[in-house]
Amino acid sequence: MNIYCIHEDREIYHIRKQSILQQCAALTDNYQLIWITDFPVDFFTDSQNAQSPYVRYDFQQSIGAKSCFYKHYAAFKQIATSGQAGLVIEDDAIFSKNLLIKSQHLLNYFSYNEAFYINIEFTTDDIALWYFFYDLVEMKGTKLAGAYLISPKTKKKCYEYIDEQLQEHKGIHLPADAFITEHYADIGIQTYWSKQALVFQGSKLGNFSSDLTNNKSSINNFYLNLFLKKYFLHFINKSRACFRKKIHKRVISPRKFIKKQ
Repeated sequence: MNIYCIHEDREIYHIRKQSILQQCAALTDNYQLIWITDFPVDFFTDSQNAQSPYVRYDFQQSIGAKSCFYKHYAAFKQIATSGQAGLVIEDDAIFSKNLLIKSQHLLNYFSYNEAFYINIEFTTDDIALWYFFYDLVEMKGTKLAGAYLISPKTKKKCYEYIDEQLQEHKGIHLPADAFITEHYADIGIQTYWSKQALVFQGSKLGNFSSDLTNNKSSINNFYLNLFLKKYFLHFINKSRACFRKKIHKRVISPRKFIKKQ
């Protein structure tokens, strides 16, 4: 399986790169790690690129959000031409145990030519507890964009849709996760949430600082937050989801899957 890591290649993010390399080195499965460093922040501040459609028709307020969005776009293009499904992560990802084995288990539910997008990241938005016996639930849109499994067909649809938006001068005004949630139906893809969180966001755990959220790193907070999210908040979020209309409205098809042969 190919792992595509969204990364801003600057010295201040070196610790994130080292974290990903260390976690990947501990994986026992076959994989190829591919760094996505296209569209650095400097691209959007360089006056020579002022007329580029990626700059001219991107109306997000934050330069960091623009850079992150188009890194995902670059990953879309690479996976579309790879001929196989891929795992996309951001560089603050903290892996769960047996990440690739569990990811492959989810991919086995789908055939190659299906247009699927599977969010596998821990967030406060979660599927309700009563879906405990389902590995996946089809939802309206995704959660965050910190970790997801995606098919080549989906990637092709995504980057072609973005190209069309830019060609028609409609512009991009949303970050990567909100863009998928807003446009998944127009793009023509199916979005799923994994019952089990396979990746945690290090910048929200306190392991890394974040330019996008202004979170500061703290190793003490990291271990406490990781423990709470793995063993306590995961259950709490699923319990809360049973009573959240916001989540209920997004459920499309909670169903048991038959693995594709």
